[in-house]
Amino acid sequence: MFMLNGSVAFFGAAIRITIDHHSTTSPSFALLKVQILTAKDLAPAAIRSAKVDRVDNEDSGVAYYPLPGSLARATFISATGKTVTPHQWAVYDLIYTIPPGKVSTYKDVCAALGSGSPRSIGTALRINPFAPYIPCHRVIATTGFVGGYCGQWGPQSQDGGKMYNKKLALLQEEGVRFDVKGMLSDQGCIWTGPA
Repeated sequence: MFMLNGSVAFFGAAIRITIDHHSTTSPSFALLKVQILTAKDLAPAAIRSAKVDRVDNEDSGVAYYPLPGSLARATFISATGKTVTPHQWAVYDLIYTIPPGKVSTYKDVCAALGSGSPRSIGTALRINPFAPYIPCHRVIATTGFVGGYCGQWGPQSQDGGKMYNKKLALLQEEGVRFDVKGMLSDQGCIWTGPA
């Protein structure tokens, strides 16, 4: 009787393969167990006790967001085949903390991070592979204009305003109101960073 265990990283995910010869009655057969490991399985104990690394997704039921310090984060590749830079991870981690019913600006996100520029924040959010669950829709222009979403800016964008309207709808569902010109109606909704 022996047991062989191994873990393998594959395209940003990890699996554990266990071959267990003593779980069967026949000496010629072995039980093969395959387990998909989450970021929490691979992360140090302090990170394993942190927030969950999965959130609901309307399409598949689950959206994956690798936790800080995890192997899954270090090896993550987006659906477009791109890696996520440390600056982009920092932006996504901060954006995740903006509560529903609040919005921040590209400038305020930049100030809260202490690095980058409002443009670099916008670039990171434009290619956010975790939208809307890393809520980039909660970031608006400094002027109070609703701004862009998924790389489209305003109602006259190339997609005919589809993403603009989607961002407005997401924010309105959360209680954030804009006027007919797309300007924030209530300045009390502005979030300037973690307390």
